[in-house]
Amino acid sequence: KIKEEPISWIKSKQNKQALQASTIVINRDLECPYRQATLAFFEQTGLRTRCIEVDTLDVMIDMLENHEAAAILPDSTFNQTRSFKKLKIIPLILSLFITIS
Repeated sequence: KIKEEPISWIKSKQNKQALQASTIVINRDLECPYRQATLAFFEQTGLRTRCIEVDTLDVMIDMLENHEAAAILPDSTFNQTRSFKKLKIIPLILSLFITIS
């Protein structure tokens, strides 16, 4: 079964840097669909910036909240119970199609 999942750039409300000046945070897992979407975005746009790989969503959220970093994550991340008051969504106007088992 294939599901459409809206994705967006996420960064701190305090991060005033342009996307190309921000550090981009991606998941270390090569199969992560958000990592793949980020790398595809780089390839399609020609954007070149510094990337940091992380192992967990918690580390990624910490990087986004406390550093001048950005990441592509599913919009549904913000519909969960965790408080994301320090973060903002920058719409990509893209969706990621993922396979649900």
